[in-house]
Amino acid sequence: MRIGSVKFFKRLILTVVALMILIPVSTSIGLGVEVHQRGQEIGRLSGELATVSNELLETQLSNEKILATNQKIAQGLRQDSPPYQSLYPDMCVEAPVLYRDMPKTVYLSFDDGPSSVTEKNLDILKEKQVPATFFVTGANSEANPDILCRIVAEGHTLGIHTYSHKYDDIYASVEAYLEDFYKIWNYVYETTGEKPTVFRFAGGSINAYNRGIYQDIVAEMLRRGFTYYDWNVSSGDASKNITALQILHNVTDYIERHDSAVVLMHDREDNALTSSVLAEMIDSISASGYRFSRLRNDIRPVTFAYGY
Repeated sequence: MRIGSVKFFKRLILTVVALMILIPVSTSIGLGVEVHQRGQEIGRLSGELATVSNELLETQLSNEKILATNQKIAQGLRQDSPPYQSLYPDMCVEAPVLYRDMPKTVYLSFDDGPSSVTEKNLDILKEKQVPATFFVTGANSEANPDILCRIVAEGHTLGIHTYSHKYDDIYASVEAYLEDFYKIWNYVYETTGEKPTVFRFAGGSINAYNRGIYQDIVAEMLRRGFTYYDWNVSSGDASKNITALQILHNVTDYIERHDSAVVLMHDREDNALTSSVLAEMIDSISASGYRFSRLRNDIRPVTFAYGY
């Protein structure tokens, strides 16, 4: 077939026409395949989106259920809370974040004052530059408000013992304990401008009168931010027929058994023997390498073990 012949041009025309038909068809087929593939991808992504949406919805519903459950629990706890927790809402102090340990430290503490004996003890403590802690009672405090103010002014800790010191009354119930405590706590606050943050149970935290409720009292007082202190060294000065020398040795002979010692003494009117040996006691303890400090509610408490 010669180039330029009629047959040649016929074939050329047929070829061009064929290409004009095949190219769009091929392109359409390719586009169709791509569209199909894209459609499948979109379908897959749509399925994943639906799954994620369902999971988010389930998570939201789950969180809402948890929140609702927590609210019910909280409501139940509020409903189950003992009624005495609502008593005396102002009787609370800032609770310590953690307790501090003070090695080789002695905390001298006096119960049942204030009285004229307290003033003698304050004179000795001032002379020796020793801080101490005084757990006071109601009647003696009301009779000696000036001594309360002196205790605070001279840098000692003023703590609460009881108002009435009547075991049968104060340990009749948690409510009874709170009522007694608030009476003396509020009096001290109004008299000195200081809110006591520490206290000592009458008879110690565990005794024959409070065995049925002491854990409830402890929990409630801790909830209000207070810290209570028992003792690990007793002077024995509340015992009958004790001598001044025995009081001295009851303290100095037992201090070295403890790295941190809380010493129990008393400062009622009938505790003059304690005052008579206080200066010698301080000198002996200092010679043993101990330092003195006062109790605060961030000092790690010395407490009796719960035996029942």
